[in-house]
Amino acid sequence: MLLRKLNIQPLICKRLSSSTRIRNIGIVAHIDAGKTTVTERILYLCGTTRSVGDVDKGNTVTDFMDLERERGITIQSAAVTTFHKDHRINLIDTPGHVDFTFEVERSVRVLDGVVVVLDGSAGVQAQTLTVWKQASKNKLPSCFFVNKMDKPNADYEMTIDSIQQKLGFAVAPIVKPVVKDEKLLGFVDILNSSVLKMDTDEWTPIQDKSFESDVVHESKQELYEIIAENDDFFANEFLSTENCDNISIENVITSLRRCTLSNKIGTLASGTALRKTHSVVPLLDMINNYLPSPVDTNIDIPEEIITCGMVFKVGHDKRKGQLNFVRVYKGELLPNHAITLNNTAKGMVSSHTTQLFTPYSDDLQAIDKVETGNIAVVTGLTGSVTGDTITVAKNQKDAFILHGIEYPEPVFFCSIEPPNIGQALQMERALEELCIEDPSFRMRTDAESGQMILESMGELHIEVMKHRLKKEYGLDVFMGQMRVNFKEIPQGRSVVTTTVQDTFDQKRPQWCTLKIELELAPLSTSFKRAEIDLEDSDAPFIKREWQNAITEGCKNALFNGPVMGYPVHGVEIKVKRLDISGGRINSALLSACASDAVTEALKESGTYLAEPVMDIEVDVIGQKDGVISVIANELTRRRADIQDTTNNKVKAKLPLSEADGLAKSLRSVTSGLSTFHMKFGEYQQVGSEKVSSMRLQSF
Repeated sequence: MLLRKLNIQPLICKRLSSSTRIRNIGIVAHIDAGKTTVTERILYLCGTTRSVGDVDKGNTVTDFMDLERERGITIQSAAVTTFHKDHRINLIDTPGHVDFTFEVERSVRVLDGVVVVLDGSAGVQAQTLTVWKQASKNKLPSCFFVNKMDKPNADYEMTIDSIQQKLGFAVAPIVKPVVKDEKLLGFVDILNSSVLKMDTDEWTPIQDKSFESDVVHESKQELYEIIAENDDFFANEFLSTENCDNISIENVITSLRRCTLSNKIGTLASGTALRKTHSVVPLLDMINNYLPSPVDTNIDIPEEIITCGMVFKVGHDKRKGQLNFVRVYKGELLPNHAITLNNTAKGMVSSHTTQLFTPYSDDLQAIDKVETGNIAVVTGLTGSVTGDTITVAKNQKDAFILHGIEYPEPVFFCSIEPPNIGQALQMERALEELCIEDPSFRMRTDAESGQMILESMGELHIEVMKHRLKKEYGLDVFMGQMRVNFKEIPQGRSVVTTTVQDTFDQKRPQWCTLKIELELAPLSTSFKRAEIDLEDSDAPFIKREWQNAITEGCKNALFNGPVMGYPVHGVEIKVKRLDISGGRINSALLSACASDAVTEALKESGTYLAEPVMDIEVDVIGQKDGVISVIANELTRRRADIQDTTNNKVKAKLPLSEADGLAKSLRSVTSGLSTFHMKFGEYQQVGSEKVSSMRLQSF
């Protein structure tokens, strides 16, 4: 279906050799801000699609999953390549729902800039702030598009103020709405002196002495003042020029680009993507003119590394196998090319590429190479995972690892069972595949019950997994009740030595002695690999196979903590000594020894129970006497820590285990005139009373 819709051939024929004309950008927003609608207009205006996709009709390019089209929301990040005025735009449309925050996290890691889409009637919302922080962490320059300006309650000035107040960021408006007598007449492009009226479909030159010309004249003066405050070169020209019309537009664009790349300001356009497709045209020019190219992104890669890239997303195709979405930072990738996968957990693994593709959402077009700065899909990388660094070095022993992608900690879990016992292995393999695609899912086996456990970010996250298992693997699985994912955290350091002996082979008995050191790590840290830190510097090298076996044993012990059997987090494990019987040993014996050692170390150090605590924000529509205090009391009753209150907002930290039924309670006390947004904040220690209560409930 997609092939009929996409105008692919003209794109394949275009070749852009210069990295300066590549834009790797992401579209980010709060849910329902119109992000996917903006993306669809970009693709249509660039000629990538022959017709405009509609979220409500379920025929968008980037929302290609059945569940996305059914619900009208973005679930997976989708990569699409398009072209505008001799610039190649590698665009990633990201989800706006809090359950899929990891999709945004791994996307912004490989992007050079972002477009923040805002609902003109709501301004900066809770998830806007979340994705903005993710982009800011990676120091990504940004531009803004204020969408839905045709809504009756749209407020342009409020939206601008919310950016400055909530994001702490200055903006330079390039396109402004034209409003007269509280009616939206259209939009003016300040630098190009053009207007898009609501009763026309094209941008046209502004007539002299018109209402629009007055708006442009006043707005241009304000825009130039903003630029002058942030750029000394422009300030000198602006202050020495009596008429700002005498300043060349080229100089303005150069100054704006300089300010954007240094993250001093972000350019801003406004429009209504759904009603006026061409209101998105200035946004395309902003992407080209102001957002960075790969050349503007400074990444220090050693000279001996010929090619360097990162796997930021993994998918699977029944015919092509594992699909690896890769950003190339240096050099080029070729088909059937030997490479090295570098990972902090796995070390260096030799692999090779098979085929290369340019992604057009769920359609892939074969290409003969991937050049510096580009994003592509690569097959053949056996064993690759999200966050792997791909390298080709002068000496293949030269290791280099880019700063990776952090996996979030799941806050919910549920049991999962196959339709019948005969499909248990099929389900396990399907889950392994899907957990590789989305590392914010985790799977484990409960030590006591033997049940398969699936950990996730939320209810919708789990629903997507169940839908995919049925749709893609033919598995109508049973999922148990959603439960909060508590963790057990060590209370201190411990050092233990454990010996395990294999008694099955009387003729050649095998034994191993393992000394480990268990140390505390940040609570957000999940155990990845045992570190080899031998006391005796002359001790023989521990084989990679043995290291893997020890790590596997450690992981098995950490699945079930000593307090209530919850997974153990916030721990590092170092191998201080390993003694074995002879030069060969069964890997299973090493795993068993490591498991026993970790179990003993946890008992020695002791652990405490920790729970996920959410950052919650409750917004009240309008002002109603006493309602804020009622909301605060309801949250306090649920063990919340109130952070801030205003006339129409409450911010708090709420234990996730206390959130059940909260939406219904808030609707009741506010007569339905409230909304709330919740996102994961941190893990905190559970009080003794709560632990006692949980123990009683478990019997």
